[in-house]
Formats: sequence, structure tokens, C-alpha cells
Amino acid sequence: MMLDMLERRCQGDPTKYGCVSLMLDAMSIKKHVQYNPHTESMSGFVDMGDGNNENDVASEALVFMVVGLQGHWKAPIAYFLTRSLSPEPQGVLLSQALEELHAFGGLVENALVYIAGFVVRQILRKLSCAVCRWSLVRDAVPSSFDKNFHLLTLKNNGGLVIPSLGTVKVLRAAERVIRQASTMQAEAPKVSTVLHIVRGEIGTEDVFLLGEHIEETQFGIDNHHSDLLSLVVSVFHKIRLHHIAKLASLELQKGSTRKKLCKTVLFQGF
Repeated sequence: MMLDMLERRCQGDPTKYGCVSLMLDAMSIKKHVQYNPHTESMSGFVDMGDGNNENDVASEALVFMVVGLQGHWKAPIAYFLTRSLSPEPQGVLLSQALEELHAFGGLVENALVYIAGFVVRQILRKLSCAVCRWSLVRDAVPSSFDKNFHLLTLKNNGGLVIPSLGTVKVLRAAERVIRQASTMQAEAPKVSTVLHIVRGEIGTEDVFLLGEHIEETQFGIDNHHSDLLSLVVSVFHKIRLHHIAKLASLELQKGSTRKKLCKTVLFQGF
């Protein structure tokens, strides 16, 4: 399988194969049906990879291809024989391809690390405790976690915030809670619910490496470890709500593509 080969390449050279983009293209093919002796079946009909037998002869091939952001390479990972495929089934196939790539290259992890830097930047504007501020950031990308920091390294020209591993761990737990809740219910989970579950998962672990600072503040009015955890989760939760709302809006505006393109043309002055 192509993804298995790419995974082995990524382990050997994570810089070259760790960051990829996904491209898809539909191309016309000649209608032709022939017997395939290897599968002992007829080839040339519509095939969506679900095992269902179709009677329509395929006229298009929808190809998914992975292109490296570092280095000059590309590799096809899947193709489907179709006939005038509508946007909805294409979206389903795209989601499946992204899920496969997530398992292969950690695309979600890279995006999460990148967002973590933005979360930290927002928190630093509100935080006055020097020890807590330093616990959220790192001076350099940790070499043992290069795979998840690829996107941040690629986009960083010196001005991006590099989040600490503890910050990334908290956001990873919060993202998992939000994703699970979004699949089971229509509404996004409340920040209090996400925070409660993340607290239970983190437990008493010194995830921000505050050390003695926890003991210095745990008996006061403000518990800095608890406050820091709440800040990180609440800021990230707000960002995710904006993203969920944007996806919902795009879903409702599926039929207004022509109107959107007309506005774009008018805005550009053509």
C-alpha cells in the first residue's frame, strides 16, 4: 500500500516526508469494459471502493494524490471510477482520505501544535506571573518531537511562539473531548464540560513543569496550576467554536456558490 511505503519513508526522513498536502482531480476516461482475470470480474464500471456492484460504465477517474511540501515528490494514494460524481460523495471520499493521512502523517497533530502557539500568544497577553509564562513556551523545537512540529517549523520565520509540550498535551486532550462530543451530539460541548474531562485526564500531573511553584500557590486564593489549565482550555475552546461555526455556515451555504463567485468577480473589478 502506498501509505505504508510513505510511512516508512517518513520514519527514515521526517523532514522530507513529514509535511504533505492532499490534492484531488477528476479526469475523463474512455468508456470501456473488459474482463479482469486477476479478480475474475468485469472492470470498467463505477467503483467507489465499497464493494457494491454498479451497472453504470465509468466515465471519470477521481484521483487523490499526496504532494510533499519539502522536496520534489508526489504519490497517488487512491482513485475511484465514477460517473458525474456530485459534491456530497466527493466530500465523503475526501474526509476518508484525510483520516487515512492523519493516521499516516499526523496532520491533525501538526495543526494542533501550530494552533497551540497561537493559544499561548493569546494567554501571554493576560498572564502576569513570570513562572507561568515561561511554562507555556519553549526556546526551540524539541528534536524528539520533530514530526509534530513540522508545520510550525515550516511556517516560522522567527515570530511564531513555540508551545511547551505540556501545553500541547492539554490541547490534545481538549481536542479529543471536543471531537468525541461533536460526533455524538449536534451542539459543541460547553467549556466547563471540556475542562472537567481534561482535568480528570491530566489529574495531578505537573504537566506545565511548574515544580515548586505549585506548592507556593496551591494554598492561596489562586492556584496557578489550575488557573493555567483553565486558561489554556478556555482559549482553545473559543477558537474551536469559531471553527465549528464556520463549518456549519459553509454547510448551509452550499447552494450559494454562484452568488459567492459573482461577489468575488465584482470585488476584483472584472
